[in-house]
Formats: sequence, structure tokens, C-alpha cells
Amino acid sequence: MKKYLLLTLLTIVATLTLNCGRPLPSNAFRVRTRGKIHLFGIPLGFSVPNPNIPINLKTATAAGTSGTTGTVGEFAAGGVFVPTDGGGRFDAVNAIMPAPWTAKVAPNQSLCTNSPTITFGAVNQGIYNLNCKWNITITFLVQPAILDLSNQNAGGNTSTGIMGKDLNGAARFTNSENLKVRYYKQISGEDYEFEGEVPVTSVSPDGSEITFPSPNYFTNHGFVHYLILVAEDGNTYDPFVGYGEFDVIYPLAPTPTPTPCIPESGLDCGPVN
Repeated sequence: MKKYLLLTLLTIVATLTLNCGRPLPSNAFRVRTRGKIHLFGIPLGFSVPNPNIPINLKTATAAGTSGTTGTVGEFAAGGVFVPTDGGGRFDAVNAIMPAPWTAKVAPNQSLCTNSPTITFGAVNQGIYNLNCKWNITITFLVQPAILDLSNQNAGGNTSTGIMGKDLNGAARFTNSENLKVRYYKQISGEDYEFEGEVPVTSVSPDGSEITFPSPNYFTNHGFVHYLILVAEDGNTYDPFVGYGEFDVIYPLAPTPTPTPCIPESGLDCGPVN
């Protein structure tokens, strides 16, 4: 019975966690630079944010055209690129809508499939993806598959090690010098949000396993599903060399303590028994 109640509670917490996200401002649309993962050329069922990507956004529709709102027709004027944030998002506030808009990714982002431009019909509160293609050739078995940090105090145990093992036992790495792991937290469905990155701690002598620290983001609560991408610094054309997935159980959010109402404070404390 206790196990059933715990699973039910974790399911509720997970549902609330997966539906949270940064709200989109009114009178705006959002552009997201995303990485669509391909394994041996086959697209997989998820995408992750491609953060801090320079983009140019503009429309040929004039401000004040019948039926449109907003006054901004280009972010930023003169063909200058503006960056998406750490979550791969840019909110075009006070943009002219509804109207056809074009988006162009900076020329050095050659892995993006929308080169040179992509056109979309922007409307208020619309969200539009600029997808890039990442070809991943290594799938890792992540152990442990479920990491229980629910009894940890704030700050966590940063020495907790997670292992990523090549499924075929292949010798993929010689050392951990330029390797890093990026953590992506599942928000909803195939939508993931970048949460941070750490250096790979070590590589096994045979080169088939890596270890890396646990994601100690204690602003999280309850059940969180993670996707990890293994990246190699300085590799321009194939920046990600492996991926895996695992789950973390964080402490539940504490129940807030009600503030006592003192009648002498001048507040309406309701009827006094």
C-alpha cells in the first residue's frame, strides 16, 4: 500500500514538473533553436535546445497594416543577429502579427537544415522551431538508470558518479581531457530544456566507459527524466558523440508553513472563536 501511494505521489509530481516552463509574453511569438537527434541517420523521437544560437528575424509587412498588431519588423535592425538564450529561445516581443516572418541562422551554424532562411506565419503566442541535425553514433547504457537523491540535503552529494557504457563495449575514448556531459531535463513529450554541463570525470582503461557527476540541481523536486549528450570540445562538425537517458528522484518540495494572522497587525483575520 505504501509503495502504491509513493508511486501515485511521484506520478503527480512528475506531471506537474513536465508541464512547467517559461511563460511566453503577450503580443509576442517565440523562436526556438532545436537539435534533432539522428542515430546512424535515423531521426529519433526527441529534440533538445540548441542554446545561444545567433538568428536574424524580419518581416516585410509594414506596421499598421490592416489587422496587424505590434510595430517591430526586424530583430535587430540591419541584419544583425540576436542570440537565443540558454534554453534555445528568443521571444519576439511587440512584433508585427499576423504576418509572414523569415528566420535565418548565423552562417557558421552549418548543421542547421533551414539554410539559408525559413518562412513561417507568425501569430500571437505562436512557437516556431529552427531545427538542426546532430548525427549521434554512440548510444550509452546509463547506470544507475534511476538515481535516488530524495534523502539528500540541499547541495547534494556532488561526488555521486554515473556511468555511461558503450552498448557494444567499443573503445571510444582515450581520455577525458576534452569530454563534457550536457544535462537536458524533460519538460513535456519530446521537449527538453538545457540545465547545465560538467566535465567527464574519467574514462575506463579500455575506453568503453565514462563516468560523470550526478546533476545536483536542487531547485528540482520529485521525479525528473534526463537526457545526456556527451560532447567533445573543438569538434566542429560532429559536436555530440553519444547520448543516454536516466531518471533522478529529488526531494519533494516542502509544504509552506502558514503565516499566523495577528489581529493587532490590522489584517482581517476572520471571525475569532
